[in-house]
Amino acid sequence: MSPTSSAGRLLDGSVPVEEHLDALLDRLGGHGISAEHTLVALSTCRDELVAELARAVDVRWGHPFTVGGLGGIPAIGHTGWRTALSHVPAHGGRGAALVIGTSHIGVAPDGSIGATLRVGQDQVSATCGALVAVNDAMHADGECPFDDHEMQVLWSEIQSCTGGGHSDIDELTVTLAGRIDHEVSTAIRATRVWEDCDVAVVSGVHIHHPDGDRILQLTSTITGADGRPTPL
Repeated sequence: MSPTSSAGRLLDGSVPVEEHLDALLDRLGGHGISAEHTLVALSTCRDELVAELARAVDVRWGHPFTVGGLGGIPAIGHTGWRTALSHVPAHGGRGAALVIGTSHIGVAPDGSIGATLRVGQDQVSATCGALVAVNDAMHADGECPFDDHEMQVLWSEIQSCTGGGHSDIDELTVTLAGRIDHEVSTAIRATRVWEDCDVAVVSGVHIHHPDGDRILQLTSTITGADGRPTPL
């Protein structure tokens, strides 16, 4: 499979970041949830390229609470989640939280997948660099070579769901998005935050394309006072 066709698989069904967020606003509005009564938390990679998503969130909901580490896997524990969710705006005693979790991937100017030409640089670099490093190391010798916590967490998450990475970085990026969704949803269940506010969880892949950033949404749920997630 050529790099360009690989990129096409991700781009099919994706939409510009702004369009994706506007659609979320509309869907939340259908549940009676307004932007001013919603706190947004982002479980996204630390890469500066992801700032485009944070900026677009800020325009619609205000400043987001950051919960993600390298690769986008949540980097906070129970206390961090309780702290974030305690910031939900009050609205008749019950506001709302929206948690957006994404892995991310770059598309180079030539259409190849897994790399980005960053501002001020003359050569492309890996995107997501952390995920590419984990994948390369898994194919090298299968032993985790990383001595920092966030890379070890990312390694463990990929190892648990693939047994050793993927040959195609686009497939691995989608797999990682699923793990982010799993970790976020597990934390939400553990905090039982729906007892105090409605909570929506939306996951997908953030694509850095030369023609503009896009989002491929994979899952979306909303949990109300009954504690049962339903499609958003």
